[in-house]
Amino acid sequence: MPANTELVEKEGRLMLEGLAELAVVRYNDDNETSYQVVKIIMVNLRFDGWRFYNMTFQAWDDEAGSPDPRNFQARIRRFANDTRVDFCRFEQEPKPIQDPDPWVAAAE
Repeated sequence: MPANTELVEKEGRLMLEGLAELAVVRYNDDNETSYQVVKIIMVNLRFDGWRFYNMTFQAWDDEAGSPDPRNFQARIRRFANDTRVDFCRFEQEPKPIQDPDPWVAAAE
């Protein structure tokens, strides 16, 4: 019997939304805010014994009166029944890659 892909996708989305909610609750507890998840933007998954979910999602704080949601980044890891939020923060701009070769900088 083939798997119902819509059901699998829905269950996966619900699990990821739950992880994002867990991360934003941690952020709210640490920063005395009341952000709520709006939508998930991107998720990268890595297996290393644990499952590491690197997530970008949008959340907004209705108590602060902010009209626009903010982008957050979080890393959540899971192993069996153990789930941990490593961090949850506002999205950070990527840093430019620096040339590691000091001779290149000296020659310029």
